[in-house]
Amino acid sequence: MISRFLPLLALTVAFLFASGCKSSTGPGDSNQIPLIPLAIGNEWKYDEMNLDSSGGIITMVRDTARIVADDMIDGEEWFVQHGPNPEGEITYMINRNDGLWRFHPQWGDQMARYLHYPVSLNDDNNVGDEVFSIDSASYTVSLHTRINALHKSVTVRAGTYDCIEVEQEYRGDGSLGANCGATRVLEYYSPGVGLIQADWYDTTPNGTPFVFYRRSLVALHLP
Repeated sequence: MISRFLPLLALTVAFLFASGCKSSTGPGDSNQIPLIPLAIGNEWKYDEMNLDSSGGIITMVRDTARIVADDMIDGEEWFVQHGPNPEGEITYMINRNDGLWRFHPQWGDQMARYLHYPVSLNDDNNVGDEVFSIDSASYTVSLHTRINALHKSVTVRAGTYDCIEVEQEYRGDGSLGANCGATRVLEYYSPGVGLIQADWYDTTPNGTPFVFYRRSLVALHLP
């Protein structure tokens, strides 16, 4: 279901974690570096914010994504990430030579390439198909990730990072409207560091887009 890609708003866990200013290497010069470093113990802490149309914070909590285990599948070492959210979401991930692959076992996902390596501008990844119903009719849409930019400077509490901008896009039956009615999501990754920020978009009654939900890196631990 498309709804599973929307942020989980009922976050309940808050953490205090010291932050430091760090900078990444430029993705244009190091585009074969995995965007998410995978090793047991790697941890990212985020502020999860609900925002109004003027950018004001309505609510904010802190949550954690952590690599908690590894698992051998068909002779390959996959890493298990817990969070970020309070409901025990588990993501299996692996950095292969051709990109970042992942799946969510609790959703019955198939293994799919989420991002392609080496990273290149406008690269388009078909992550997978989703089937859902509207007014008793069934539709199939496909989730894609597209590289919009190789260099975006993003400043968060953890520091300023040179990021790759990734857009999620749903494609399907034209009757469903632009982006198949799904929320537009932009993600910002710094190579070798991970997800720095993610923005979920809505529109005002007059059609002006704004970020209604933001995940923003506060601190990280990459032992």
